[in-house]
Formats: sequence, structure tokens, C-alpha cells
Amino acid sequence: LFHTFPSLFGGSEMEKSVNDLGASDEKEKQCLLAEIVTASMEYSLTGTLKLNNQMQTFVQPIIKNMLANGNLDTVAMWRDSLACSIHSTSRSPKRLSFLVKVLAESPFSVDKKTTNGSSESYRQLRLLRAVLDECCWRAEDVGHWVLNKLKDSSMLSHPYKQVRMEVGNILAAVTRASYRPMQTTDKHLNTLVQSIAEQLTPLLQAKAGDEATDKRLMSLANVAIQWMIPSTYFTETATFQNLLLPLFPAVLHLQQSADTEAADRAKFCATTWAWGSWGFASTATVNNCPTAVEEMLKLIRKMSKSPNWHIRKAVASYLKIFVPRHAFLISGGSIVKDEAHPALKTVKSTLVNLLSDPQVEVREAAGIGLQTMLSSIPGSGGPAGGLSKMTTKMQKKLYKMSKTAIPAFSKDQKLMQMRSLAINKRHGGVLGLRAMILSRPYDVPEWLPHTLIGLAEHTRDPIPIGTSAKKVFQEFMRTHQDEWHIFEDKFTEDQLDTLRDCGSSLTYFA
Repeated sequence: LFHTFPSLFGGSEMEKSVNDLGASDEKEKQCLLAEIVTASMEYSLTGTLKLNNQMQTFVQPIIKNMLANGNLDTVAMWRDSLACSIHSTSRSPKRLSFLVKVLAESPFSVDKKTTNGSSESYRQLRLLRAVLDECCWRAEDVGHWVLNKLKDSSMLSHPYKQVRMEVGNILAAVTRASYRPMQTTDKHLNTLVQSIAEQLTPLLQAKAGDEATDKRLMSLANVAIQWMIPSTYFTETATFQNLLLPLFPAVLHLQQSADTEAADRAKFCATTWAWGSWGFASTATVNNCPTAVEEMLKLIRKMSKSPNWHIRKAVASYLKIFVPRHAFLISGGSIVKDEAHPALKTVKSTLVNLLSDPQVEVREAAGIGLQTMLSSIPGSGGPAGGLSKMTTKMQKKLYKMSKTAIPAFSKDQKLMQMRSLAINKRHGGVLGLRAMILSRPYDVPEWLPHTLIGLAEHTRDPIPIGTSAKKVFQEFMRTHQDEWHIFEDKFTEDQLDTLRDCGSSLTYFA
């Protein structure tokens, strides 16, 4: 069949058979047609330029017909067919430039008002992504052209989920293709990011507006998330994480979406970014420019002051993963002793401020985040032993917060507000001290016995302070029971009596 292709390209019998296959919706016939197209393109690469031109004349109508009238069930087969054809041209990619041009132009020539516009767009975008993934850096100029087209079209906020997913995947493919060693930015990507970030600004203001506008912004935020998730999968795109930072606030906002699926993807995106390879981004300070980690922490600190408590809680939950994952970068690559690294100070101040948050869920999440910071960064209260200068100051502040006096209950509105603020602050101090204690689950340093017993008086405080204090003693006894015969020597008799009273539940015998 290969040897007869030159005559078949212009043969009426071959043309009739191909037309019959293209007009059929049967999966098997579409599969056969895709294999014929792949074989013809691969064989033409071994021949003359004339043979290649004949192949273009033969293949181009088939591809256009498939893009306009194809079946969604056959998209996967055509994707593999086109990807295989592109892969086979690694030595002479220009011979299939016509194919790349057809696939790149097709998504933007469809009338989106037609009833089948969404399925056509999905199919064409899916095949375009296969080509961009396969061409990678060789199609950088095509990717930039696609970026400009997407920016000027309505696909970035398309109402159909499948189309939005493919648009986000294409943006990720273009980002990967734009990678160059020692390069941390790209003007085409930066322009699109800034445009999307400006459009998403009203979404972050937590104010209900026009319903159609809100839906459009939610769709745009979903595209941004689908773009950001793959950025943590590859070393090449990790260098662009700081470029995509302006889109991160939308991720935190979307976690509270009424759409459960969208909220789950936003949480997954935040988790992947917390686990991301930030060490591949700009880690060296050049000309006093902040590192990628410092840029992220600066943004996180800004988001921690959001009026929406769901976003503040999302910030604390994000730091719970981000800090242990990048402990080496945050600590400056050394054990914390006298002067802490600026990134570590940012983390500490952000979490301590959230401990006094009016919402109890935020305070508890901040307490867990502070615990992970203390246990993962040597010298900040973790396994290196002792307390750094920064942690000692923090301990004094938390102790002072835990001693905040709670005014008596009153029906006066102003006094009720003062009582609420006092409870929040006192609870934050208890949660902070609890984080310090639980950060040492298998050891008892010098400062721990006094700090632990100091929480005994809080077990009689109103809810939620008393509940949090009681949990400290229960968790401490659980984690230290295996070597308690060693640890109990570090407590005085009075402290042991208090510990037994607070750490064990009462039992009544008849």
C-alpha cells in the first residue's frame, strides 16, 4: 500500500473510499481513516517534495471534514493519530506545518452561536492540544499566536466545562513550550496573566453583582485553575510559578464555591502548589529581587487580611503544607538561632495574627499551621532543641494573649463585643501554646513542663477555650506514654498531680 500511495493520492477510487469513511459515524471506520491519514503523512516524509505536496492535497480535506463533523467518541483516536504523525516529523517538522496551521486556526473559525459550537470547540481544542504537546518548544510561535487568539475570544470564560478544561490545558502546554533555561518570565504569558488577573478582581471583592457577570468570572477562574495545576507537574513549568502568582487569589476564593466540583479542583490546585517545586523557580536573590518563595509568602500574607474568613482559613491550610515542604528555603538553609530568615518571620507573623481571628475555624487552622512550622524548621522549636530568639519572643506574646482577662457577661452591646474580642485573643494564645507543646510529640524540652501546666487553668474557661486546653493534655499523654517513665522525671510532684487531673477523664464507681 505504501508503494502505491503516489498513484492513490490522486485516484478516484481512493477518494471515493475515503469520502465514505469520512461520512460514517462508526468508530471502526473512523479509526481506519485515522490510520490511513497517519500512514500517508509518515510515508510522504521519505519521498520528494512533490510527494509531500500530493499528501497535503489528499490529507487536508479529510482533516477539515473531521474537525467540522467529527464524532466525540473518536476524538481520542484522532488525537493519537495526529500526535504520532507529528512525532514522526521530528527531523523535518516543516513538512507538516500545514497540519499545525489547520489545527491552530480551526477553534477560532467556529461560530460559537451554533447549537453544535461547544462540541466542535472541544474537539478542535483537544486535537490542537495534542499537537502543541507533541511539538513542545518547536511550536512556541504557534503557542503565542494561540494565546493572543484566546485573549481576544470568549473561550476563556466559556460556559461549557469541557471547553474550559481544554483551554486551561492548552495554556499549560504553551507555558511548557515557552520554557528556556535560566528564563523565569515570558512577555506573552505575562500579558495574558495580567489580563485575567484584572478581570478576576471583582470576584475577590466578595460582593454579589450581576448573575451573568458572576458566572462569567467563575468560568474564567476555573480556566485559571486548570492552567495552574499542570505547572507543578513539570520541571520546565515550575520556573513559571512566580509568573502565575497573580492568579492564585482566585484559587483561594473558589474553594468556597457552591459548585462542589469547582471547589474540589480549587483545593486540589492549592495543594499541588503547596507541594510544588518552588526550588526550581527563582531561588537566588539578584539585584535585591525577592525569591519565588518570598513572593508567594508576601501574597499569602496579603490574602490573610481578606474580609472573607473562608479565604483566611484557606491561607492557614495552605501554609500547613507549604511550610514543611519548603522548610529549607524558608529557613534560609540554616538552623534558626539568633536572627531568623525574613521568609520565616513572614510565616510566623501571618500565623500568629490569624490566631486572634474572629472566626474559630480560622484560629484552629492557624494553630495547626503554627505547629507544623515549629516541628519542621530546625531551631524554631523543632528537633534541633531549644528555642530561637524569634520563638522565645513569640512564646512570651502567646503567654500574654492566653492571660487576657474576659469581662463578665453583659447585655450591653459594647461590653458583649469586648467580651467576644477577649475570648478570641485568649483562645488564640491557648492555641499557640498548644502548637508549641504538640510540636514536640516525642520529647520534653526544658520549657515544656511549665508551659503545659500553665494551660491547666484554662480547662475551666468557656467554650471553645476550655475544650482546646483539655485536648492538649489528652494529646500530650497519648504521644508520650511509651517513654513516660523517662519523661516524668522532668516534672515536679505538683506538676504531675496537675497533669494527672487534666490528662485523664473522670471515672465514677457505684
